[in-house]
Amino acid sequence: MFWAVIMAGGSGERFWPKSRKAIPKQLLPITGMKTMIQLTVERLLPVASAERMIIITNRDQRLEMMKQLPEIQEKNIIAEPVGRDTAACIGLAAVLIQKQDPHAIMGVFPADHVIHPNDRFNECVKACADYISQNGGLMTCGIRPDRPATGYGYLHAVEGVSSSSLFTFMKVKQFVEKPDEIKAKAYFQRGEYFWNSGMFFWKVSTILDELKQKMPELADGLNAIRQGLGSKDLDKMLDDIYPNLPKISIDYGVMEHSENVCLCVAPFDWDDVGSWEAIGKHYSEDTNGNVCIGQVRLINCSNMLVYNLSHDEGLIATAMDLTDQIIIQTDDAVLVCPKKSAQKVKQMVDKLKQDQLQHFL
Repeated sequence: MFWAVIMAGGSGERFWPKSRKAIPKQLLPITGMKTMIQLTVERLLPVASAERMIIITNRDQRLEMMKQLPEIQEKNIIAEPVGRDTAACIGLAAVLIQKQDPHAIMGVFPADHVIHPNDRFNECVKACADYISQNGGLMTCGIRPDRPATGYGYLHAVEGVSSSSLFTFMKVKQFVEKPDEIKAKAYFQRGEYFWNSGMFFWKVSTILDELKQKMPELADGLNAIRQGLGSKDLDKMLDDIYPNLPKISIDYGVMEHSENVCLCVAPFDWDDVGSWEAIGKHYSEDTNGNVCIGQVRLINCSNMLVYNLSHDEGLIATAMDLTDQIIIQTDDAVLVCPKKSAQKVKQMVDKLKQDQLQHFL
């Protein structure tokens, strides 16, 4: 059977000051009325029942996750005691699923992406699961670039292995790190490079075998967790074992070293909404290209993102002649930065940690 695993433990630091440690990006209504995790679960329910959905989060966020997702059983919302990156997260989910369904096919999905339309996404998930059921191996979902972006990792795929009217499956030749602007333009022009969506498909037995071969230290820790399932408290086991697991992504730990990786060319619109700058495309602009949310007044400004998130009905008013800026106001903090520096908001979060201003985090 098909199981969906949602990775939902991120800190969302690039969305400070709205995103905070206990209520990060995936628990916020970034692009509409529902939160990112609610939209992700809603999108997956047609292909994976709530009983076959595992959410990996952390202990700071678990209670809010349970509150927002009453349809998901409490035992299926798993809290990591510490973050160990995606390889440990995925391995843990695979062990938990294998205990219940040894022959399961597993799909892995980030909790904070925007995808449209849902029906095309669901068709793609079903096609990927069917492919894995028949052919095995490791699969990811590749996004065909619509611009030369420097903020994404890329997949170089040149050999087609299967295609239909809707879906094309290709063999992945190489995983490529985030490029500089010159390389990104070259990738875009060649048409052989796809954005790495961070969505994966495989049999649980396959990914656990891959971890055993390529990350034996992690596999040993996961095996200790497997042996204790049913006889020991999971949270207590994770406290004892999880902090000692290797901290590495599934891309670095497994995918880049495997010769059996395919991609499905995504037939849907995708956005990882990686920074405040990305928010603008999900809201209407005024005639000057400004996106204003909440109580905002602008005079002679262009290409601005101004988001008033304060609860006291305060007002954000700009001076004249501002352009290409981001202004975010919450009840206790204000962020102002050029759009081109949106990815650097994480540096401000690091600065606040350094200055011991954790109450703003």
